[in-house]
Amino acid sequence: MKALILAAGIGKRLKPLTDNVPKPLLKIAGKSPLERSIDALLAIGVSDIGIIVDFQSELIEEEIGLKYPDIEFIPQGEPKGTGHAVKRASEFIKESPFFVIYGDLLFDTEIINKMHKLALEEKEKAFISGFEGENITNFGALFHNDQMELTAIIEKPQEEVDNALINAGIYLFPSTIWQFIDNLTPSPRGELELTDAIEGFIQEQVAQCVKIDQYWFDVGRPWALLEANKKIMSIEAEDYQISEDAIIEDGAHLLGKVQIGAGTRIRSGAYIEGPVYIGANCDIGPNCYIRSFSFFDEEVKVGNACEIKNTILYKGTHAAHLSYVGDSIIGRKCNLGAGTITANLRHDNGNIWVNISGKKENTGLRKLGVIMGDRVKTSTNTQIMPGIKIKSGKHIYPSEALVTKDMD
Repeated sequence: MKALILAAGIGKRLKPLTDNVPKPLLKIAGKSPLERSIDALLAIGVSDIGIIVDFQSELIEEEIGLKYPDIEFIPQGEPKGTGHAVKRASEFIKESPFFVIYGDLLFDTEIINKMHKLALEEKEKAFISGFEGENITNFGALFHNDQMELTAIIEKPQEEVDNALINAGIYLFPSTIWQFIDNLTPSPRGELELTDAIEGFIQEQVAQCVKIDQYWFDVGRPWALLEANKKIMSIEAEDYQISEDAIIEDGAHLLGKVQIGAGTRIRSGAYIEGPVYIGANCDIGPNCYIRSFSFFDEEVKVGNACEIKNTILYKGTHAAHLSYVGDSIIGRKCNLGAGTITANLRHDNGNIWVNISGKKENTGLRKLGVIMGDRVKTSTNTQIMPGIKIKSGKHIYPSEALVTKDMD
């Protein structure tokens, strides 16, 4: 059995976080979606894995190839849809049954094991994962009968439905799917759609819907990273450990489950309430407050009189002194000047709205801070209003230290 992960997307709705990083590499609770999918496949013995790449493919090949040297990278070329992406891997897959997994998903990895076991018992069936959730109009809908056999698959239905699962983007196909992939024609969107091949398949063969029991996230918008980070940390925190190579000074207080990587120093006066994940070679404290569901990537510095809450700080970012960062996502190698404050709550307690691809979207969250790209520098006493996006490379000078709109 083989597996194909689709990781060619640009991730426009995740900007500025994807200004310099492809979305499948954005880490959440210590690992990227790509790493999590690969690890789940390897755990059940599926080691013949291909990844469809395009946007910033060299970064994916460098980072993933270093950790998983046997992965095969397959360029998509001109993007023409999910069906086209799978078709590009025909020489790699050949006649084997195979998984297809969208590369920007975070999900309960037990679904991989469940689908694999079912496929070994019923080799002629396809298996399509689904998830019970809200806002099905934003996704694909899987309609099924009482035996959980797929009867129809509709991309982004026009209205909410009660008798369908959200298409979770994890498939296991027999080799007979190829006749339908090879005969795909462009959809009204002008793309070759994998879901159209599945529609053809179920006219002649059986596709079984398989429900995901715990969690599933389509990490397509910035705030989804925070939601996924919180969920995964709450599950994985039982396994958190403090590295033998970490330095915990006298006077540091660690409560609850805390992961601390090699080479990290926790200085005296640091107060950390788990679950918290702190990567390798970080410098935390003295006299700071790290609150639950914060994830620090490698080489992060948080210094004196800073408070960090429910926030992702990516590699190399510094908040050295006198700052508050809450419910935010901060890109790589940012530097927050002394007194940088991220507001995360509106005075009217209303939901936070964020500009996504030129259109304001309701996040459904009462608390959301800043979404900041890479290498951003803030001046002293910078104040950033809720739901603001700041493009990579921006410098916020003292004359613009009150940030009330996106900085592109």
